[in-house]
Amino acid sequence: MNCSEPIGLAENVYYLQTGPNHANAGFVVTGDGVVVVDTGPSPACGEAIKEAVASVTSEPIAYVINTHFHSSHSFGNQAFDVPVIAHAECRAQMERARDDEWSQASVTGWLQENPDRAEEYKNLEITLPAIAFSGSGFLHIGDTMVNLIHLGNHTPDSIAVFLPEQQVVFAGDNLFNGRHPFLRHANASQWVEVIRKLEKSRFEYAVPGHGRAMEAKDVHNLRVYFESLLKTPRRRSASHLIAQV
Repeated sequence: MNCSEPIGLAENVYYLQTGPNHANAGFVVTGDGVVVVDTGPSPACGEAIKEAVASVTSEPIAYVINTHFHSSHSFGNQAFDVPVIAHAECRAQMERARDDEWSQASVTGWLQENPDRAEEYKNLEITLPAIAFSGSGFLHIGDTMVNLIHLGNHTPDSIAVFLPEQQVVFAGDNLFNGRHPFLRHANASQWVEVIRKLEKSRFEYAVPGHGRAMEAKDVHNLRVYFESLLKTPRRRSASHLIAQV
């Protein structure tokens, strides 16, 4: 299974890249259990994340948090026998997708076209969040405060997971590094505003949905990029422009 070694960002905070698209997952060791952020694009990736956690600590995993509903960040949920936390809209989107593009017929058809991925997706079950919140929220576990900040934009349910004491934010797919953001479900005209909101978190490291961890200057550069797109002439609207990139 394609899964990187855990990379330390702050004391007891790690991230790793999973799957062929390098979807990021992360975890924080709290003293009262491990909190995992996102679970990769398959059950096999979820198992690999569990192994990565075990390579760092003997603490049990207490919770999983999904930053948003996309399969590259949630299909590993079933590997974890703990509650999954997400925004209420995340659960709603996953329920909808389970009956549509994630239906058994759709997954079977995709695996027939990609037989080399069959073992990775063996016995796939869509595992929905058990704990859902509206607006923003927080989780206090051990000595660790975990702020759950609803951002929307990339998807209606997207959240950031901010660790204020460690100055690390897991931004999900509202940040990408080294590749253009995925825009299928996005409200692209809001992207600059959302990045500004993330910048106010005063982080030392921001973990994007895909790509290496970012420092403040990297996030600033991404915002400037979107600002330049929004100001570019010769398009009927900024959202039309970004949709064509």
